[in-house]
Amino acid sequence: MNKLSCSIFLTVILPLIPLVFISCNGSDSCGGSDEASVKYEVDMGDWQVDCLTRLEWTDENGATKSRSSINQNPWRETFCAADGAHLYLYARVDCGEVTIKLYLNNSIVERTTRDSRATIDGYLRIDDDGKATFEDK
Repeated sequence: MNKLSCSIFLTVILPLIPLVFISCNGSDSCGGSDEASVKYEVDMGDWQVDCLTRLEWTDENGATKSRSSINQNPWRETFCAADGAHLYLYARVDCGEVTIKLYLNNSIVERTTRDSRATIDGYLRIDDDGKATFEDK
């Protein structure tokens, strides 16, 4: 590396490296201490494209969404939610075992594995210190 390249690297590129980590982390961070990052994950085991599948979940607005055409395994959905939000995930797979997971702020808080059908249903709770937990319904 010549002096000019080294100088550019040290003065321009190197100071930007922490920003890369902050922005990558920002995709899972939310607006404030009263919100948490929520991620649903569904692993359909020996899933195949022709396997009959149905997913239902609540989104960041509390609306129930559903999907019966799944083109990826595992399936994931991530969003920000406020304290008290209803967190619901249901998966039905007609060709084997299904595992569903709930993550809050990138930490797994609930995991269920069942033959063909699994449900997670409860509420997001955020304490005064900003710690997010899941409360079963």
